[in-house]
Amino acid sequence: MLERTRRKKQTEITFVLPAGHPAGEVSVVSVFNGWRPGAHQVLERPDGSRAVTVARSRSPCR
Repeated sequence: MLERTRRKKQTEITFVLPAGHPAGEVSVVSVFNGWRPGAHQVLERPDGSRAVTVARSRSPCR
């Protein structure tokens, strides 16, 4: 699941996984972090789900 929060100067995207799915370490990998595994690691929340939030600067529409 994705959760998006728009702020004045940035947008925050939270990637959420249910508890235990998939098993093992997970990270978000994309252009914004140079395709580096582990740069945005998905971590466990108190409810057992796992999540990571990535903030991106908002740019004007082109």
